[in-house]
Parts: sequence; structure tokens; C-alpha cells
Amino acid sequence: MNTTLKTILETQTESYNTKAMADTMAALLLRSGATIETDKEGNLFATKGTPPEGEFYPCIVAHLDSVHDIIPEGRYHILELGGKAFAMDSDTLRFAGVGGDDKCGLYIALQVLRSVPFCKVALFVDEEVGCDGSGAASLDWFDDCGYIIQNDRRGYADVVKCIMGSTIASDDFVEAIDPLVKKYCRKWCNDGGLTDVYTLATRGLNLSMLNLSCGYYLPHQLDEYIDIAELEATLTFNVEAVRKLGGRRYEHKATRSGYLYGGNYGGHWGGYISPTIYQRPADPETAGEPKCDYCDETENLNADEWGYWCDNCGGYNYKPEIEADRYPEADPEADDSVDWIGWDQ
Repeated sequence: MNTTLKTILETQTESYNTKAMADTMAALLLRSGATIETDKEGNLFATKGTPPEGEFYPCIVAHLDSVHDIIPEGRYHILELGGKAFAMDSDTLRFAGVGGDDKCGLYIALQVLRSVPFCKVALFVDEEVGCDGSGAASLDWFDDCGYIIQNDRRGYADVVKCIMGSTIASDDFVEAIDPLVKKYCRKWCNDGGLTDVYTLATRGLNLSMLNLSCGYYLPHQLDEYIDIAELEATLTFNVEAVRKLGGRRYEHKATRSGYLYGGNYGGHWGGYISPTIYQRPADPETAGEPKCDYCDETENLNADEWGYWCDNCGGYNYKPEIEADRYPEADPEADDSVDWIGWDQ
């Protein structure tokens, strides 16, 4: 791995404790010719160059936190084996969480900014606990941006244009990106999970956005690893996309197809979505045996708030019926930790 990637991976970070990562990224961005701004939340905003008259900045976003606990200094080590990067604790000789979610996104954001004459980068705090940073960031900072790309999804294949029932990219933006999707053997995905571009889009930032798989696997687990070749291929995809799109502006107002029921459950954000009106998911006892939609495996499927991660192929399977036993009551008055958000059809 190169020195820049290793520097980012060696910096430990977690939700509510992102200063070390913010300092690392600020130093790298400053040395890359960017000017830096911060807000009271701790979000980091970088700007490089000036677009020609009538053009707009491409914008890459990522988040500064990970879910892994910070271990004492001197015990955290980044290793590479067979083209995979992972972290170990030298005291316990156990995996320590490499934090590819979202150190991969941070690395790509920095390298894209270095590769093009003008660019903006927004790095948000506390995405892992409900997108707190992007939820509080001023949308005015994005007024001179043309589109937004995030790299915050496991695996390699997915190019996400719809998250939790909300489209986040216009048809002309999708059409412009489609040749690269095919070139890099990726696929369009309409089953994205919660991340910063979703929060920005649904807060009313009317720009086309995407979220890409970027080569990390087993996220939120201590044995998380990064496929370095896939990470670098995703970086190349980003750079080609920005150079192809240039300073054009791709406006888009996020369209929502139904009702979202969400909240914090034991420290984790989750919910369901219905394409029309809220309804109870199917009974998991009658929903059939879980099976990966991509490789047909029935083992090594790990549930999150929206479906299954497949450890066999890295695919994500949107299966909201698995939540039937996790949220027994669909009553917004039942628990004041639950938010009910309704949208007109």
C-alpha cells in the first residue's frame, strides 16, 4: 500500500472521537493545495481551485468516524497480506478493526482532490451514529457544487442511486455515469443503506448524488479488511467520473416513494420502508430461508437494518422482512426514541 493510504489507515477514529482523523485529513488536504474550513460540529470542508465561469465544483464526501474502539497507542498496527489490508492489536494478537468504513472513502476523497484542478471535499463526523455531521452541516456550502459522490459501501460492485426508497440521482446523471459502470464491471443499485448522501438529499440539497462500493469487507467487525486493488479501481472510477462530468451541474430533487419508520434501537439506527404506505413486514417464519440474490448461498449471511450482507460474494440483499421480529410495534407513540417521518405520495 502507498504511504498516503497507510497514514490514513493508521489513524484511529470512532464516533464522537474523530479529532485525530480530522487533523490527519486536514494536513493531507492542505498539502494538496486545498483551503480548509470547519463548523461547530467538527465537519471538515476542503476547497481546491476555482471552476471556470459558469461551471461548478465536483464534490466528494466521506465520513471521519468508524465504529471500532480506539486502542492504546503503539498497539494498533496496519498489515498487508495478499493485497488485503487489516489491523491487529499487538498486545492481544487479535484483529483490531481496520476501519475501511470509511477510511476508504477518506482516501478516495483526498486522491480525487489531488487529481483534478478544482474540487470540493466534505468530511463529516459521526455518520455511524445516524449521520449527525451531515445532518447538521450547512447546505449553503454546496451552492457552487455540481454533483456529489460518496464512497461508503462494502464490496466492489454497487453504484447506488436509490437509498431507502429515495432516488438521489437524475436520469441524465445516471446516463452520463453509465459507461463507467459498465467499464468497471459494476452494477446500478437501488437498495442503498443510510449514509451521508441520503441525509443531504433528503434535507433538500437538490443535486445528483451517488454512493459507491469501495473495496472494504466485513464492516463493523474486528476482522474487517480492505481489498487494495478494488479500492484503487474505485479511485480510478471516481477520477474518470469527475473528469468526464467536469464542471457541469446535475440538479435533482430526491423523490421518496413512501413512509420511513426509523429510530435508535440499542445504539443502532434502523427502520423499514414501504413503497406506498407503511405496513408490517412479512412474518420471518413464512418468508422463506434467506438466500443471497447474487450467489445463491444460504450460509454466512449477516443481517443489518435493511437486509443481508453476504460474506461469500460481498453482495447486499435488501430484505426488509427480516425486521419483523426486531421492531414489534409500529407505533410512533410507543417509544419516544422513535421518529416517524411521513411523506406525501
